[in-house]
Amino acid sequence: NIRINGDIQISNCSTLVFDHANITLNGNIHINNGKIILRHSTLSIQNAKGDYCLNILNAPSIRIENTTIDCNSKCGFLNQESGQLKLQNSTIKNSNIGYAICFTGNSADINTSTFENCKNGALFNHASKELFIASCNFINCINVHGGAIHSRSIADTTVYNCNFHNCHAQYIGGAVYFVNLKYGQSVIHCNFQNCTPADSVLFNVENQDDSLPTRRKP
Repeated sequence: NIRINGDIQISNCSTLVFDHANITLNGNIHINNGKIILRHSTLSIQNAKGDYCLNILNAPSIRIENTTIDCNSKCGFLNQESGQLKLQNSTIKNSNIGYAICFTGNSADINTSTFENCKNGALFNHASKELFIASCNFINCINVHGGAIHSRSIADTTVYNCNFHNCHAQYIGGAVYFVNLKYGQSVIHCNFQNCTPADSVLFNVENQDDSLPTRRKP
């Protein structure tokens, strides 16, 4: 078990690796011109400053695999402003204040992962290139617009074979909300259970299963 008190700063092309580690963190992680890899680990955030625990200012890629992150309602988990994100077989839960993931980097591949009890939404997307989300579970995620996913990206975004359960928006897009109506925004073969508002589970989705409730900008 590892207990970290204080902030971690990664720079100068360094890489921070947590492998088969059980980590308790009282602080934040900041990456500027570096990398981080989390695999086969657990991370429990006990305290953090600001909206996010892990802040990526400049990084070529971030990898998170087979890892469970518990934000303990202290913060959102990841704010990534550059590079690529690869998230697979992982769980992010109990996020608050910020999204579980706020992604404004290049491209992201998120698969076979679970987002649970995300009180300010699971994922904010403003990627400059394609974002792909597949075989994920979104459980008890709430937000003003887009209970689970809120996207402002003009790049292609695909949500495939995902489950949304008890996801709620205050206004529109109970599960998924796209700010812009455009081609390349797809929600395919997904399941929705108890997501509200019931008449706009999806908003501004261009390619979808015909049976799904959706609304578009007039």
